[in-house]
Amino acid sequence: WVAAAPSDTDQREVAAAAAKHGVDCLDAPVSGGPADAGSGKLVFLIGGEATVIPCNISRKAEVEALVAGTIKQYGGIDILVCNAGVNVKKSAIDFTPAEFDTVIGGNLRSYFLCAQAAARQFISQGTGGVIVMNSSNASVAAFEDLTPYCAAKGGIDMLVRQTADELGRAGVRVNAVRPGIVATDLVSMVMDDEQVMGSYMDNM
Repeated sequence: WVAAAPSDTDQREVAAAAAKHGVDCLDAPVSGGPADAGSGKLVFLIGGEATVIPCNISRKAEVEALVAGTIKQYGGIDILVCNAGVNVKKSAIDFTPAEFDTVIGGNLRSYFLCAQAAARQFISQGTGGVIVMNSSNASVAAFEDLTPYCAAKGGIDMLVRQTADELGRAGVRVNAVRPGIVATDLVSMVMDDEQVMGSYMDNM
């Protein structure tokens, strides 16, 4: 298992649930924060095995190093969970190209790079594997001041369909989870905004 994500609330819970079923977890916190701040600590507390490798998963070289580190630690990979998320909240007409690239890079490019690297390892192992990508209902509904984020989530949905079609023949299963509003650290910036929440309820 490799979990490519920030040390956010949902990531900690997903890692803990996996560990309860005997899954060894490698957490790749995007922020590069201390190992005891996120999923790794929680997995240890419930008696699981966890390794933490800080990684900017929008950078190909760091993703490749992440996979290599996982192989060194555990000998192989069975599951990849893509759960990274980054957001900038502002009107579409006010977004700078750099901000757009940050949101698309953190939410879509990063998923592609991680899935690509994991799939190559799955195929090399000859064991097949599982890739789970965290999408959002923002992939199918408009949200106030979240244009690049919604575009990235829509891209994730199509990335899942395409990679599932291509990799299925090699025994690699690719699926998406599309949650609604969940009270995580990242989503709190949206939940506290009445205008955004109003547009969310209108579009649902």
